[in-house]
Amino acid sequence: MLLPKLYYYRKNNTHIKNLVNKLKSFSFLPQNAEEEKFVLTAMKRTTFFHRLLLSLTYPTIVMWSISAYIGHKDNSEKQFLIPANFPFDIKVPSLYYFALFYQTIAIFYTGTTHMTTDTMATGLIFHAASQVEILGSRISKIGYFAGQEELQDKMTPKLKMYLNKKFYNDLIAQIKHHKEIIEFCKEIQDAFKEALFVQLITTCFILCMTELQMVVLLQQSLILFANSLPYFIILALQIYLLCYCGNELTYAVTFFYCVTE
Repeated sequence: MLLPKLYYYRKNNTHIKNLVNKLKSFSFLPQNAEEEKFVLTAMKRTTFFHRLLLSLTYPTIVMWSISAYIGHKDNSEKQFLIPANFPFDIKVPSLYYFALFYQTIAIFYTGTTHMTTDTMATGLIFHAASQVEILGSRISKIGYFAGQEELQDKMTPKLKMYLNKKFYNDLIAQIKHHKEIIEFCKEIQDAFKEALFVQLITTCFILCMTELQMVVLLQQSLILFANSLPYFIILALQIYLLCYCGNELTYAVTFFYCVTE
């Protein structure tokens, strides 16, 4: 599953770089404490899920490695994290340990890459949601300043003209920001739709197979069942994360319509 994902990430590398650079543009940067709070929330969510996935992935790999090593000690059959054929005699102890070590390092790399690429996609979606919230906050404040009601009758025509012009310029700026957010979301879709589609289909299939395997293992050995449980949780969390970040973007759009009504 990792190879097609990396292929699509490499294919859409330019889109991904443009997305990251857009987050540094002036219109996307927070301009006050309230807007900064929206951005920090997106960053905290991204960091939280990345650390959560890695904190589940690494112990699972370590547990698999220990299980393979203990299983090898308990019986004469050579056990690995993943069944594989090697171009050398794995019955030789030194070569067996080398192969087991190689698999462990490879799976560590694979797990890290999986979780990091997932975080890249979902993190950008979280930031898109924060930009929608920022847009709603900015639009709700257009044309308003403290004490406006009391000064309404005391304004000179020149001041009223200035305020009307400022209102128009602020409105145009937010319309441009809205257009940039739409383009940002479209670019996220163009950059990640293929990789995320492959991952979603593959992860759902593996999740079902893992669940079936766990049902069988539950009748045979609690140790083997416990060995598969963390992997099942990681798969379920990967699917949940994709659904959650999409839901957050939908919620942000709903929030935007509420504050602008």
